Amino acid sequence: MNNCQSCYSENPPNAEFCKVCGSKLTSRPNTSARLAVLNLSSEDKVNIVKAALIIIVALIAWGIFKAIDSGDIKKVKNTDIGLAGIGVKITYGDLLDGYCKSVKWRKFTSNAYSNVVEFTGKTPKGEKALFQFSDEYGVHNGKYVIVYAEIGGRTVNNYELANWLMNASYSKK
Repeated sequence: MNNCQSCYSENPPNAEFCKVCGSKLTSRPNTSARLAVLNLSSEDKVNIVKAALIIIVALIAWGIFKAIDSGDIKKVKNTDIGLAGIGVKITYGDLLDGYCKSVKWRKFTSNAYSNVVEFTGKTPKGEKALFQFSDEYGVHNGKYVIVYAEIGGRTVNNYELANWLMNASYSKK
């Protein structure tokens, strides 16, 4: 049957106008034509299954990649900042996540093929803090160390960095 889109009454399949309200009936493909679209060849079905498998494998690979990335970030976050000798025992994660706002961690591979974990955030004074940790090609036995630091848009040296970390650890929010 052909239903009218104006008054919803049923009309004969070949009718051009509704027998109740006289509206022009819109043509719709019949059920057999719609079912013909679903009758795919064996080759088409195989191609659809292959495409689905490729998508599934890609999603699994992406998930594994993300898990590896988060593992390196966790490794950095759980690393002691190295000031235990002066009585400050705190990890980079506790310090930076606790002291800064708008915190963002990410992992990437540098142009020199070194793994880098980057932290960005805003200090309580509103200055941008950027720290890059690297495994430096395994030189540090799988441990990440700070290879670059910037605070308030200015690169800081090791002395300034140690001072900043110590002050931040004592005034952590």
